[in-house]
Amino acid sequence: MKKEPKLQDDLPREELEKIVLSFTDPRQVRNVRYDGEGNSFPLYDETDLRDAKAILGVDVKFPLVLPDTELKISNSVLLREGDRNTGFAFRHGADALWNSYRAPYDSAVYDMNDELWLYQSKEPLFDAAKLSYVRTLYADGVEIKAYADPDHVYVGPSYLGNGHDKTKIRSQTYYFWKQNGIYYAACFHGLDADQEENVRRLAAVPAE
Repeated sequence: MKKEPKLQDDLPREELEKIVLSFTDPRQVRNVRYDGEGNSFPLYDETDLRDAKAILGVDVKFPLVLPDTELKISNSVLLREGDRNTGFAFRHGADALWNSYRAPYDSAVYDMNDELWLYQSKEPLFDAAKLSYVRTLYADGVEIKAYADPDHVYVGPSYLGNGHDKTKIRSQTYYFWKQNGIYYAACFHGLDADQEENVRRLAAVPAE
């Protein structure tokens, strides 16, 4: 059987890079590798999830829908420590699972493109000293500390609605906690309504 040519066989590296970069938010892209060794990878099915858990060495919280909310998972990526593909919001210092949650586009509660990012890892990923402390809350005996990022240390600013009005900057609030030996970071980009209750819901989700 004749072997079908691959895209990378027909295109020079420069053109291939342009195509790859077109698939990613340009705010996040820096460099790209193609050999796959040690790279981060998206999770599409149970096999990917098993592979991710084996790499992390821990069970993970993986709700497809955040309980009692309209927030549904929209993306999941296993971030590899030392990954040289810097197409992510910040340079992570440990292997981590990164899940993204969004509300429906016609939500009556949240703004367009509001998003929740949940990180899980065996080491802390964020330096709280670079952020502005806001408050401490508790969920079933777990201490959770909230921080703001007014200087956009980790993620650049995004804007409400269609993004045309640069005076309407989406809030960024970070919640950090350690639970059963796992470090969690819940990063709210907008989603201002019921944030604390949603964090408590995350803390209550069992790791499996």
